[in-house]
Amino acid sequence: MHKKILEKMDMDYLKYKMRKKDMIIEEFSHKIGMSKSSIYSRIKGESQWKYEEMKNIKQVLDLTQEEFNKIFGF
Repeated sequence: MHKKILEKMDMDYLKYKMRKKDMIIEEFSHKIGMSKSSIYSRIKGESQWKYEEMKNIKQVLDLTQEEFNKIFGF
């Protein structure tokens, strides 16, 4: 992943929002339709988030647009 994009993303805030919803990675991955390994890969910046994945995360975590932008660097 391009370093500038990764620098703008806030994966710590994503993890924080998961904790606030009392969601462990297994439940989170199931709800957004991704494997745990894919989620870890994206959180580490090894691969890019796809639009549908980001949209599902926004819905599952009930993110505001501001929170969504903070997490994904928009």
